[in-house]
Amino acid sequence: MDTKRKQQAIEVDREVRKLVRQIDSTWLTVGRLCARCKSEELYKDLGYRNFDTWIYDAVGCSRSRAYVAMRAASNLVPIRDDQFSKITMQNAAVLSLVPKSRQPDLVEAPQTQTEREFRETVDAAVPGLHLESNAHVEFWVPCSLAKVIERCLKKAKVLTQSDSRTDAIELVFSEFELRHPDPEKELEAECQAVS
Repeated sequence: MDTKRKQQAIEVDREVRKLVRQIDSTWLTVGRLCARCKSEELYKDLGYRNFDTWIYDAVGCSRSRAYVAMRAASNLVPIRDDQFSKITMQNAAVLSLVPKSRQPDLVEAPQTQTEREFRETVDAAVPGLHLESNAHVEFWVPCSLAKVIERCLKKAKVLTQSDSRTDAIELVFSEFELRHPDPEKELEAECQAVS
């Protein structure tokens, strides 16, 4: 491989990773502020009936990232701002899954490691935590469908007794999966019943 081209690749990679860390550190700050707004019910002073309405207006399409950042920020032991700003949102989310008693021992690693490297560090330090990799899923839907989805997630959050959108989504899709294990056979049976 051409040395000059390899150096360019390294520089581009370094710049991308630096910018992602800057974006993520901003989102963690947003998460802390949103968590404060929710816990102190500051949204009411702004004229909003509930937190979900406020956060929808405040962060719009980025609600899911705000909720992930809130969960990460609220589940972390107190971390100095200079350390906090060096941790990507993905690494903060992983660190937030570690028992709080073990987090102080691991606070340095997420500042410099990639998510994959940090997951390996956590797996070695806290065996049995069973960290599962996350996938970012994004798609556009009509506003009317988005409202239906939000209503379903709100109901699922009540059932899961959790504010986690991930837990709510898991419940909704698990229910569907259990009710319709083989939709092709269901459809075939319906067609035969009509015939």
